[in-house]
Amino acid sequence: MAKSGLIERQFMLGVVQTAEGLPIYHEVFDGNQAESPTLLPTLKKVLARFAHIKRLIVVADRGLLSLDNVDELRKVMLPNGQALEFILAVPGRRYGEFAQILKNFQSGVADAKEEVVDETRWNELRLVIAHNPEQAQEQTKLRRERIAAILAKANQWVGKLEGQDAGEVSRGRKLSDSGAKARLYHEVSDAHLARIIKVDLKTELFSYTIDEA
Repeated sequence: MAKSGLIERQFMLGVVQTAEGLPIYHEVFDGNQAESPTLLPTLKKVLARFAHIKRLIVVADRGLLSLDNVDELRKVMLPNGQALEFILAVPGRRYGEFAQILKNFQSGVADAKEEVVDETRWNELRLVIAHNPEQAQEQTKLRRERIAAILAKANQWVGKLEGQDAGEVSRGRKLSDSGAKARLYHEVSDAHLARIIKVDLKTELFSYTIDEA
């Protein structure tokens, strides 16, 4: 099934091709396979099959990045003994490891009207940081819309719980405190907002705080 969870039968096809676009190797994955775990196994298979490769640069979007992948990529060696090179993209706020670096950078681009690009070092790697004001505003707007939708659902669950305590009868299955907490937790996790919305599941109902810093 698709990663979306809908009934969409599909598969993923990974294709290795020449610079001219000629397919020379392919691999088939399940439709719900996450991209990140496929990167290293595929690289190793390609290097084993095409041992004449003298230089390899991996360029990947954020769907293929994890900090574990970075560590493993640095260990990959080509058959001729040369190290693998890579360029990976990632939203910096996703990882706490970049927090201090981004804090210093963001303080200098708060009033930027055009894209700003800077460079520094991180874990002995070259780190290029970019800030696009228009894109940042758009992402902030979309993020706040997602947060508002989650909070609206949370308030509905609170209202239903309080109504049940007051003896009111509502449509659908009865909602429990633990069920409401679990729903909020999963809504926040699925929206990838766990670093912004902090959910406290230990309270009598539940509470949350929002930090967009």
